[in-house]
Order: sequence, then C-alpha cells, then structure tokens
Amino acid sequence: MNLFDLHCDTALRMYTAGQALGSGSCHVSLDRAAGYGHYAQVMAVFSPSKLDDEAAYRQFHHVADNLLREADAERARAMLCRTSDDLHTAWDAGRAALFLAVEDARLLSGRLDRLDVLAARGVKFLTLNWSGTTCIGGAHNTSDGLMPFGREVVMRCFALGIVPDLSHASDAVTDEVIGMARAAGKPVIATHSNARSVRDHKRNLTDAQFCAIRDLGGIVGISLCREHLSADGEVCDAAAVIRHIEHYLSLGGEKTVCFGCDLDGTDLPDGFAGIGDLHKIADGLAERGHSDDLIADICFGNAVRFVEKNC
Repeated sequence: MNLFDLHCDTALRMYTAGQALGSGSCHVSLDRAAGYGHYAQVMAVFSPSKLDDEAAYRQFHHVADNLLREADAERARAMLCRTSDDLHTAWDAGRAALFLAVEDARLLSGRLDRLDVLAARGVKFLTLNWSGTTCIGGAHNTSDGLMPFGREVVMRCFALGIVPDLSHASDAVTDEVIGMARAAGKPVIATHSNARSVRDHKRNLTDAQFCAIRDLGGIVGISLCREHLSADGEVCDAAAVIRHIEHYLSLGGEKTVCFGCDLDGTDLPDGFAGIGDLHKIADGLAERGHSDDLIADICFGNAVRFVEKNC
C-alpha cells in the first residue's frame, strides 16, 4: 500500500518533546511508516494558542529548522520536498517525501512579506485559521469572514503557488475563499475536514463546500479526530472513518477524497495508534466492496495528482 497523508502535527511534537523523525513516541515516524511503499507526508507547523502572533512566527522557524535537521539526519530514508519533481526523486531513492505546511496563518501578523519568506522556505500549504478571529479572519468557532489582510494573503498565495487550506475556517471564510479561487481559476483544499452531514460539527465541511472544492480541482483529507468523526457516546473506529469517506464518494468525490489524519494533533479512533494503522481503513473499504483502484486513489493517487499539477 502506498500512502500520502495531507496533515500531521508531528513537526511541532518532535520539536517540543525532543522526538526523532526516525523513531520515537510520535504518531508519525519513519519506523512506523516502514510498511508502506511510496510514502508522502505533509508536515504542518502549528502555533499553540499560548503564543502571540510574533512568537508563533519565531517558533515556526525553529520547528522548520528542526524538521530539516531531522530529515537530513535521515537522508537515506526521508527527503524534505519543495516540488513534485522532488517527490519523485525521493521515491526513486526509496525515501519518504515530506512537505512543509503552516497551520494558522495568524503568524503572518499583518505582514504580507512574511508569506514570501514562508514560500522561500518551501511551504506549499497554508491553513488560514485555527481558532477565534485573527488578522486573517474567522475560524470555525466564529461567524466572521475574511479580514482585508486575509484577502491579500489568499491572493498572494495564488501568486506564490501556496495552496490555501480551509480546514478550521468559518463558513463565511470558506465560502469567500472558494469564490476568490473560482474567480482566479485556482484550487483550494481542506487538508483535514470530515463531512458535516455525517457528524454535525462546525469543523466539518457542508456538502456544498465539499462539492465546490471538488469542482475547483481541490482535494479533501479525512481526519481521524474523534470529535469530528462521531458524536459523544457513539462508537468511533475505522467504520466511523469509512462513513465519512463513503459520504464524500456519494457526492462524486472519487478523485477528491484523501487522507489528512491529523496525527500527533488529536485523539485517535479505537484501534489506531499511529501512521502504521491506516491500512485498517483501506482494508475496511475493500471489505465493503470498493475497488482496488478507488482505494489506491484515496490512500495515495488523488493527493499525488494534485501535487503534481499544483506544486
């Protein structure tokens, strides 16, 4: 099985807990992923809410530097990629392909030039919000839309080749960014967002939002966050994950659905301890009669094609 996962918080955990990329207690490590064939992982650098925007920007660079050192230490097994060409270079050498992302664009702190710095560092995906209202706009727990600076950020992302990520955004931000992307002829993504029709949670996408992302050529990653998979008191296991996948498939998402597991950033469903357990979702899909080709696209192919076209 090949695997491409669109979102994990492992880079921050490695930095704060002194864990290694190769092995350790993180949900994601090269040892845990050793059972996969081609493997790609988007490493999102998250800014804890205890940090103000300026401190968050400084910490991003520390975390990114640490990730680069870890990848260099494991250069026989991993490669930090900047383009889709790097992706295939890594796989040809039998290495994991890592991509850098930012989760919570508040660290830009009203300075558009910082986005150029992030692009120069190799950031390919920018999660616009996380919680509350920031210089970018409102998160899922607000009803606020984009701030004027947030609109500048989205347009600059389009120019720089950074893909805006709508996971954590409010409905107002999500709908406005989709409209901007449609006008610009650019895709947007939701790296770790489940289906609101299956689990009624504001962090999840409405059917209309999913279809709009699909129609723009974007992709949506299924999260393993228990709270976003099942309501309190409900069983949360591989079957719960599959319910969200199958709902997105019912909306014509065969070429849109991916994995975006949020490993090292959330409490996992029953039966999951880390990256090495994702085959359980593929096995469950096969047991329900889904084709090998479709399962391969969800686990790998859809994300690969997106990166090849847009990175």
